[in-house]
Amino acid sequence: MKKDDIKRLSERYPHMWSTHLSMQPDGWSAVIEKLLGALDLLNDDGGQEQWVSVLVHRYASGQVKVFVSPVISCGRWAPAQAYHVLAVVDGINDELAMTCEVCGSMSATLHKSQLGVGSNRIVCEEHKHVD
Repeated sequence: MKKDDIKRLSERYPHMWSTHLSMQPDGWSAVIEKLLGALDLLNDDGGQEQWVSVLVHRYASGQVKVFVSPVISCGRWAPAQAYHVLAVVDGINDELAMTCEVCGSMSATLHKSQLGVGSNRIVCEEHKHVD
């Protein structure tokens, strides 16, 4: 992720930011911002309490999934909040599967590495040969 995106997102969402998120591809910064913004809605009082921790996991196949774990006691969760998190994560997982890691275009597909060189990546046609 670009330094200006890291700075902006870590300052806007310090309660959810981790260095792990800064290691995500440049093209996914808008999707990560959308994820954090949607999860921040759990703070309906305008506070900055951390309700969940966020992990973006890339499988060897190149596919990627977002996982969230509650850090607030389950007794404080309303059913609507739990459903909100599930819906957000489901939508973000679908979006990441179509978002180019390089440019953020929503026309990306999973491209397999050629002859085992490099890694499988989610990129648009224009960036399928960019390292």
